[in-house]
Amino acid sequence: MSGQPQVSAPAGRHLRLLPREHIRTVPRWRFVVRGVVTWFALGAVLATAAAVLAMPALAQGDLSAAEAAIRAGNSRAARQIAEAALKASPDDAAAHYWLGRAAFAESRWGEATGHFENATRTGPRTSLYFEWFGNALGNEARAASKLRQPFLAKRMKAAWETAIQLDPQTVEARASLIQFYVQAPGFMGGSKEKAFATAEEIKRLNPLRGWEEIGKLHERDKRWNEAEQAYLAAAALPAERPFMQFRLGLLYATSGQYERSLDTYEALAKAHPDERAALFAIGRVAGLSGLRLERGAEALQLYLSQTPKATEPTVANAQFRLGIVRERQGRRDDARAAYQTALGLDPKHKDASAALKKLS
Repeated sequence: MSGQPQVSAPAGRHLRLLPREHIRTVPRWRFVVRGVVTWFALGAVLATAAAVLAMPALAQGDLSAAEAAIRAGNSRAARQIAEAALKASPDDAAAHYWLGRAAFAESRWGEATGHFENATRTGPRTSLYFEWFGNALGNEARAASKLRQPFLAKRMKAAWETAIQLDPQTVEARASLIQFYVQAPGFMGGSKEKAFATAEEIKRLNPLRGWEEIGKLHERDKRWNEAEQAYLAAAALPAERPFMQFRLGLLYATSGQYERSLDTYEALAKAHPDERAALFAIGRVAGLSGLRLERGAEALQLYLSQTPKATEPTVANAQFRLGIVRERQGRRDDARAAYQTALGLDPKHKDASAALKKLS
């Protein structure tokens, strides 16, 4: 398989509606200008690496196994498959693309940039290659010097614009451009007006996603009412998953409307019992606000009663949030135990470590 890879649209977008610290996903790109860091995350569909390794051998040049490995979170297997394909055919653009995806998954931004750029040069001009080329450049800019950042910013913007030219129906490249417009200073091409105009373009292509992007732009400027109206417009549209309800709950919590946030998450948990992240959200908001603490603890314990999916908040984060609720209830020993459990599961959990030290 050479040329454009057949990649389905990424799933798990609703998970972006929980705080970033609680989402197990790799950002498509992060861009830094003057010390400002913003993550544009994209959830991934995860399977088990064992299932990938158990797949029958594929014909030489067939890179579908590399895609399967990336989706399974096995970047090493994807890299090995793509390297073999590239050795057999040095100009295989798809092999460069999957090598770039493997490097990207491992946060090796410079290497990813090189492979994506090779994909744009060696194969047919493909929107997906330019989209990910821009994503890698954005992450590379994060660690770049201030002198080099404008150069990388210009290239990433051009990559996403090319992706849009090649596929006028693309939404993701436009969403990346929105992040660029709101982060970059004016002399580098930043513009709120362009950000809103791009969000309107997305709305014409995908009304639900467009309203979401418009709401996020309003939310960024703390225009809570305008953001709410945008999210309500999105929530009224048909969707496979209720991610706009998650978005509304987070908006209310962010703007200090804790009762409305809790009500939103409770309604979500009742209407969609399979959306177990709503239980986590109830516990989180209870801990943040000090409201409905008993219900918050109950919701977190219910969440912990089953193993979270790969794209749901981790057990360590749920234990940390349970610790906050217990601490607010004055149950210091229970809070300490929850923090310790969180650290046992994730020794690098800075919030749990800080909370435990403060409690001691």
